[in-house]
Amino acid sequence: MKKIKNILFLFIIGIAFVSCSNKCVDCGDCPDGAVLTNDDGEVVSSLELCKEDFEDATVTYDEAIDLLEDLGCDCK
Repeated sequence: MKKIKNILFLFIIGIAFVSCSNKCVDCGDCPDGAVLTNDDGEVVSSLELCKEDFEDATVTYDEAIDLLEDLGCDCK
C-alpha cells in the first residue's frame, strides 16, 4: 500500500511541481508514512499544486487535493 501511495505522490508531483500563477494550494503537514516528493524524487515538507498543471492529466486538480487530504496532509 505504501508503494501505491508513493507512486501516486510521484505522479501528482510530476504534474504539479512547476510554479504557476493560477489557483494554487500548498499541501504539507502530512502524517508519518505519507511522504511528499518533488520531481527529483527528493522528500519535501510541502508541495504546491496548481490547477493549470492538471489540464491534460488523468487525475484532476480537485482529486489530487482530495487524495492528499485523505492521506492526512493539510492543503491550504
